Amino acid sequence: MRHRAVRAALALFVAVAVAAAAQEFCPPLPVLRLKPPLLLAVAVRYGLRRETGWAVAAALWCGLLEDALGFVPCGVSPAVFGAAALLCALVLRSQLVEGPAAVALVAGAAAPVAAFAQYLALRLGAGLPALPLPFLAARLAAAAPAGAAAGLAAALALRALDRSAGLVPEDKEDARVPSDALP
Repeated sequence: MRHRAVRAALALFVAVAVAAAAQEFCPPLPVLRLKPPLLLAVAVRYGLRRETGWAVAAALWCGLLEDALGFVPCGVSPAVFGAAALLCALVLRSQLVEGPAAVALVAGAAAPVAAFAQYLALRLGAGLPALPLPFLAARLAAAAPAGAAAGLAAALALRALDRSAGLVPEDKEDARVPSDALP
């Protein structure tokens, strides 16, 4: 069981590091300056597919990196990502059919909420000037499909990572497997 926990922690480290690097170096959309929220997608995927402890750890780590990379006041993204991961783990996990589409749906719904919370934190805490309302509305509307696309990409990539790390057996690829269920 100890080896499995080490593999799960290493998979989490790789997932968050790759998502952070991809989110940072992915060019934003030229019109809205919007990047895909890959770190949020990782937190959502962990919320839907792992135990609550792993989901909270992923959400906090992803949130801290999001704040550091986006110059958002520290604590905003971990709170939003943690709330999304807890909502996934405690409520949505039993309500949604498992698979990449569920991760895309939840990430698409959570992305505008996270973007608005980050905007408010930058506006109120860091003194960012107010954005024009049409631009802000367009950016928040575009965050939903960007979050859904990031969720789909994260779900597929993390499923492959879990398989390569031996965290999901070949015959139970789409079944939820607790991280301590396998030897």
